[in-house]
Amino acid sequence: MLHNPIINVGKKIFNAGKELISKIDDKINKERLSIKTNKEGTITADAINISDKQFKILIKLIKSIKTRTDVKERAKLILKCYFDSNISRCARELDASRNTIRKWKIKWLKNQELLTKTEMDEPHKLKSTIIMVLSDEYRIGKPPSIKSEQVAVIIYLSLQDPSLLKLPISHWTARGLYYNFQ
Repeated sequence: MLHNPIINVGKKIFNAGKELISKIDDKINKERLSIKTNKEGTITADAINISDKQFKILIKLIKSIKTRTDVKERAKLILKCYFDSNISRCARELDASRNTIRKWKIKWLKNQELLTKTEMDEPHKLKSTIIMVLSDEYRIGKPPSIKSEQVAVIIYLSLQDPSLLKLPISHWTARGLYYNFQ
């Protein structure tokens, strides 16, 4: 008698898991819309199409401890948008702005043809292509304020024993390096 309720709970969990897997399979097998444009000609993000291989790679990227955090978050974003096309709800659940969701959803849609081509022609490069799609574009930033020669001098100085330089300290501090570097 004691095992009966436990078995019933186990069966319910098993059936719920089967139902979830069935829903995921339906999503994977269903062809979805790609890119639409509105009256102004700007791209609007609609439903995302993800193949079975792409889905598996996105899951692996999310679960891997070696995946960069930005790529992992964007993989989550793409999968969330795959299961739910409502941008506001996705943004709320992922704690991101709607513009961020829209941006990465559109970038995925724009690269859908590349991903499909890579999957067909060079399946071994699919993971690196997905990572490339989920990565930031190169941005030009502020030029470095410290030259590489200055960094080399600071590193060299920090590796020296202060007593060899006849300083009255036993260990380097950030302030000590600053004053002795000038």
